[in-house]
Amino acid sequence: MRAPKPPHVGIIGAGNIGAELYRKVLNLGWEVTFVAKSDGIYKNLTNKIDRLENYLNYASGLDVTFLAIPTLDDGTAAYEYLLSFLKLDIPVVTCEKGSLSSHFAELEPYRHRIGYSATVGGGTRLLRYMEGHVGPWTQEIHGVINGTLNYLLSEVAAGKPMGAAIADVQRLGYAEPGVNGVLEIINQEAKEDVVMKTAILFNLSNFERERRLKASDMKVREITDAEVDLLIREAGKRRFIVSITRGAPQRDDTIGGFRHQVGEWNIRGGFQALESNPLFSQLVLPGIVNGVIVYEGGENTYRATGPGAGAVPTTSAMVKDALRLLASASPAHAQRS
Repeated sequence: MRAPKPPHVGIIGAGNIGAELYRKVLNLGWEVTFVAKSDGIYKNLTNKIDRLENYLNYASGLDVTFLAIPTLDDGTAAYEYLLSFLKLDIPVVTCEKGSLSSHFAELEPYRHRIGYSATVGGGTRLLRYMEGHVGPWTQEIHGVINGTLNYLLSEVAAGKPMGAAIADVQRLGYAEPGVNGVLEIINQEAKEDVVMKTAILFNLSNFERERRLKASDMKVREITDAEVDLLIREAGKRRFIVSITRGAPQRDDTIGGFRHQVGEWNIRGGFQALESNPLFSQLVLPGIVNGVIVYEGGENTYRATGPGAGAVPTTSAMVKDALRLLASASPAHAQRS
């Protein structure tokens, strides 16, 4: 019996995630057809072979494409990459958040051809877990979905000075390049990363199919220097938690973050007091760990946690998505094996 042919893949993006993906798929014995960088198309990580605008010339024969670029706009650039491959019936695995948080409605017809586990939760695959547990019976969803903010508070709660914790997230690559200082890092993560992930989380829950949430719908109130001092004092009593709850919004003393209402669902994110909800005790997680809780009422609570940042866990989630998509390949792709 002839051995199956290895999958042929394209990789868009060659930063930490893209480079790790390249190494990972080669170790699996897969064939990398091209790597797209900002300055052109490469045969591997070093040999340039073409201009970037010609990337679709290399789509023929692809089994899956990995999209591993940062969100530099509202997700439109990533959306255009996604759509160009999806229209050719080539599945795409992405860790980029802007496309799904701003263009979810447009991409929804292709949802079964997109691997998106790594867009929220890094290597936790908490989106897949959540999708398997939400439904009409769901009352609340709560999540720690930003590893950087969780790292800062968990480290300060353990006794580390905030300045040292900030230095850690910069050294380890958990903060965006060029963003410096406590206020700038915290507000940047809340205004960009968290709201994008919240939109994806809410839309994949399918609570309001006719009213999809966009990241731009949520207006973040930036925290102040005085509130940073309060966070340092109360680091053991707070975490940055996103809550999606059924019913009218409740009064709270959340520091920073955002509030939004979609239909009967109240969406809130910020440095919430752990004592404000008995479920929050399950979201006191160390370091960059992410987690999500789905609450149905009574004793029915479901929880998933895992590493929420870093190239290795993120690419592991992406490869698992690719394996799932390859297993359910269209007849045209299945003939390759």
